[in-house]
Amino acid sequence: MRRSLSSLPVLGTVVDVVRSSFRRKLTTALLVVFLIISIGTVGLYVQVGGLLEENVEQSMTAAAETEADELREWCGKNRLVTQLLSEHPVFEDGDRTEVREYLQAQRGGRSDTEIVRAYVIDRRNQTVAVSSDEDMKSQPIEELGWTERFAFQDFDDVQVTGPYAVQDETVIGFISPIRRTPEQLLVVEVDTATIFDRFEHPVDGGFTRVVNSNGTVVFSDDAAATLTQYRDGNRRAPAVSSGLRGDSGFTESPAYETQPETEGEYVAAYAAVPNTDWVVIEHAPASEAYVITQQALRWIGGIAAFTLLALVGVVGVLGRDVTGALSRLTDRAEQIEDGQYDVEFDTDRPDEFGDLNRTIASTRDALQQRIEEIRETQTELEASNASLEERSEMVNVLNRILRHNVRNEVNVITGRAELAASRIDDEAAQADFRRVIASLRTRG
Repeated sequence: MRRSLSSLPVLGTVVDVVRSSFRRKLTTALLVVFLIISIGTVGLYVQVGGLLEENVEQSMTAAAETEADELREWCGKNRLVTQLLSEHPVFEDGDRTEVREYLQAQRGGRSDTEIVRAYVIDRRNQTVAVSSDEDMKSQPIEELGWTERFAFQDFDDVQVTGPYAVQDETVIGFISPIRRTPEQLLVVEVDTATIFDRFEHPVDGGFTRVVNSNGTVVFSDDAAATLTQYRDGNRRAPAVSSGLRGDSGFTESPAYETQPETEGEYVAAYAAVPNTDWVVIEHAPASEAYVITQQALRWIGGIAAFTLLALVGVVGVLGRDVTGALSRLTDRAEQIEDGQYDVEFDTDRPDEFGDLNRTIASTRDALQQRIEEIRETQTELEASNASLEERSEMVNVLNRILRHNVRNEVNVITGRAELAASRIDDEAAQADFRRVIASLRTRG
């Protein structure tokens, strides 16, 4: 594998450059680790961001659906109150004084709803027959705040008007036919301000608008926004259209343009109110809605940046320490190789490099001791060699002297033997002398 990588022109050069330095190897390894961490961080960044954004959408949608259920219960309760009031026997006698007193008692004495006004309409002449307020007596229907014309299917059918203003208050009218006097209708006007006491915004800075099919804000936690158009122009907001179809959901462009507090980007969740043409739209500034997401993403980014700085620090500090220690060890080993044994090592370091320094220092001391022993042995050998050479010279001298003297003595014996052989006549003795003489000449 290494050969195949090294055989590539550019990659092989890079591999050789990296392999030639421990610091480069460490840097490359940490860069690979950082790359893996970065990929994981990006994945975590995307996943966490998506999950947190989804959590924001779900929490706001759940809040809108809860508020829609609250409104449904509120409408149902007021429908029931209106129906129960219309069933009271006081309407059968037709005594307007008793009816007025009954309506006044209900307006001020009920704790389950905030009745602003209650009155009876005569369907024959289209006027107010009796009311909890004396000022409304004989008032034509055309002068009332609501303009709807309802067709009732039975006496249990309670209709709901659109929002309108009464005495600086926004009210909703609940209209029910009176069973005991079918020619009359009971209208109960309920204050809408208290409905928002039970609403909770899941995001700081959030606000709620309840919009009907005409685009009018029916309910609002801001009194100034009530009875205004949710969106300028004739075109209905997409969230309202979707809600009127019975859907609930989340949108990043609610298109609410009529209130100054909505400046900047914001998001909204919507839900339909059952049995009405109302849509609850829960708004929140985008900066607040996604503040947790932004904080989490900042934390993830900060961790990634810290990891990068930590890796750079590891490369800078640990790499410099390791390469510096190795470089110093290399220089000292080269000095020992050149015969400089008075080299100091970092034997006080407590780490592995300290162990290595102590090992090399111990090896140096042992090597120096062996060298001293070798030098002493060499000196002894040189002295022994000198003594042996001296003895060899003496032996050579003695050998030459001995051979010279022996040769002279042999020559003398040879001459004497020849002289003795010439003086005797015995052939056997002469033969012996000749053998002796031949042997002497051979030895000489």
